[in-house]
Amino acid sequence: RNKNEKKRLKKKKKKNRKKKNKNKDVAMSTKLTPKFFVEKIRENQNNNGTLKAVFANQFLSKFEEHELLGMSASIDKELAKRSGARADEMKRELEALGYEVKKKK
Repeated sequence: RNKNEKKRLKKKKKKNRKKKNKNKDVAMSTKLTPKFFVEKIRENQNNNGTLKAVFANQFLSKFEEHELLGMSASIDKELAKRSGARADEMKRELEALGYEVKKKK
């Protein structure tokens, strides 16, 4: 190969390396938005909704026990809130059909 071709190939390789590094920087600077977080969790769920073992081991192992307990408590609160909302919705539907609905004490 002649000198000009060698220089051209060298420049091309250097340019490609810069592109790869730039792409890495973009990936690393992705903001952790709620939407992005949810997408990543959903990508790593099994069909039954549990986290895939490898992801769970790599992701959850990064947290301290008290942090996991805190997340668990927050999830439990959200589930309770949704359960109450579903019960209220069912009550309204039944009352709209003429039923009298009372909560047992």
